[in-house]
Amino acid sequence: MRYFASIVSITYKRLAHSLGLTLSALVGIVCVLTLAICIPVFSYAVSGQLLRDQLFEQAEKSGHPVFSIRAYSLYDSTAPMDIATGQKISEFIPKRVTELLGIRPETVIVEFQSAMVELRPAPQPDAAEWSVDAGLVRRLKFATQTGLTEHARLLDGEWPAPGKDSGALEVAVHEDLANTVFLNIGQVYTLSNGVEVKIVAIWREINNLDPYWYESPGAHFKDLMWLPPDIYYNRVGALMRKPISFASWFLMVDFEDVRFQNARQYTSGMIRLDNELHNLGVPVKMDYSPLNPLLTYQERVTSMNNLLYAVAAPLVVLGLIFIGLTSAIVIQENEGEVAMLRSRGISRGEILVMNLMESLLLLIVAL
Repeated sequence: MRYFASIVSITYKRLAHSLGLTLSALVGIVCVLTLAICIPVFSYAVSGQLLRDQLFEQAEKSGHPVFSIRAYSLYDSTAPMDIATGQKISEFIPKRVTELLGIRPETVIVEFQSAMVELRPAPQPDAAEWSVDAGLVRRLKFATQTGLTEHARLLDGEWPAPGKDSGALEVAVHEDLANTVFLNIGQVYTLSNGVEVKIVAIWREINNLDPYWYESPGAHFKDLMWLPPDIYYNRVGALMRKPISFASWFLMVDFEDVRFQNARQYTSGMIRLDNELHNLGVPVKMDYSPLNPLLTYQERVTSMNNLLYAVAAPLVVLGLIFIGLTSAIVIQENEGEVAMLRSRGISRGEILVMNLMESLLLLIVAL
């Protein structure tokens, strides 16, 4: 310990003795380090702000949250999706987003739609004659979308009761659909297999601009009859040959959890997620994500770094030359001192340690 302290003491005295050269070396080191460190910091800062602006611009145009992902699947006769497969994918996507991107989705909205069904009016006591006309066939779809009742308000009736595993299928329809095809509360229709479908609720969205709605509710639900998820899974899945003709998974991330310094992870994670979705055995694609802005961000950072390093390269070379010249002067000045230390028994290794200690101290001060 005493030996090390003596080495440090001698090194400090040598630097203090040649204060002008020491300061010159420090200036050169600081300049080189500043260029080396500040260029990537500047590139990431500028590119990060541009990425933020690009994400907000995309969100403003689409009406979707700044950092959100949607995947969807259309029916394919070569790889049909059943209820069990749809539920597995509903668990798979949020899990993989969390693992690959390092961000847990704040909201996950799952939607399933069945194939089109024909609904024929069922004869009812005291019903008007026109209401049971065989020509009044409705061609609609069953659908379920998680969280719908929290973002919609009832105009008439009551929401379909979850957990009902027998009797008529109770459904809720959007106000625009009810007005278009003249649906009323209490009307009963039958499917071709004799199962009854009863209109029990008419609803409309609370806020059309709520990010919960991926598309305008009035247009999206123009031919859909909503059921609670458990009813859809247990009853519609058992009734129909094509229980899922369309499926979508909409994931929203809290923007406060997004860190632009992790953009590389987000980009590679989304590319990998897209590849995994293609390999699920059923056709699942991503049609909305921040992937394109993130790819642009990565390209911009790389291009800006290359440009700035190319501009700064001559300055770095000059700085290194300046440091080399300063070091050469110091060596010349210390030749006599080194000879004296050697004559007093200091080994070459110890002199090397002192020189390395000088460089280390200068580097520490420069940082």
